[in-house]
Formats: sequence, C-alpha cells, structure tokens
Amino acid sequence: MSYDFGIWKRAATTKTAMVLDAWHAITQEHGHPAMGDFDAEAVLAEIAALFPGEATDPDNALIASSGRDGETAWIIIHAPHSAVARYTGVLMEVALSHGLMLWDPQRGAVSVARTV
Repeated sequence: MSYDFGIWKRAATTKTAMVLDAWHAITQEHGHPAMGDFDAEAVLAEIAALFPGEATDPDNALIASSGRDGETAWIIIHAPHSAVARYTGVLMEVALSHGLMLWDPQRGAVSVARTV
C-alpha cells in the first residue's frame, strides 16, 4: 500500500469542497471541472530529476504518472510510507512553483500558492 498525492491546476472557479470530487475523478482517469490544464510531463520530469536514485530502489520508489482528459491534466504520485516525510516538502515546492496544488488524500490536506 502506498501513500498517495495528487497534483493539478485548480480552475479559477474551484471551491475547496470540489477537491475530493476532483481526486475521485482522476483516480478513475477522468478530468473534473475544478481542474485546469498544465504541462504535466514537464513537472514529472522535474520531479524525476530531483529523485534520480529512487527509480532503482524498490524500498523508496516514487511512482508517478500523468493523465489528461480534454482540457484537464493531473499527476498521481505513489510513495512508500517510509519516505513520505522526505517527499512531501519537495513535491509541495515543485507543485507550488508551477502554480499547481498538491493534494494529500490521507490527511485531507490541500497545498496551494497564496495569492495577495
């Protein structure tokens, strides 16, 4: 069993209550109106570059994939529970640097960039 994360762009009209609906949609490989478009492959490449050794270490493997449905894109990440503390901050930093949100369904936590 893995510890999961979702990364996507929030649509301008998104309400916080829609986050769980969006997560359920992407776990079924569907987009959701609360999501927007972004270059998921570029973000995945950046994440992979930050953790080059993990791909060959089965105990610390970070498994990430992207999806697209029309004008929406997303990334789902599966991490081992033993490495969550190490991955969380970096994933948050990458997501926020691209104007994306990081969803942690285990904690029900949303990380988004603050707007002034």
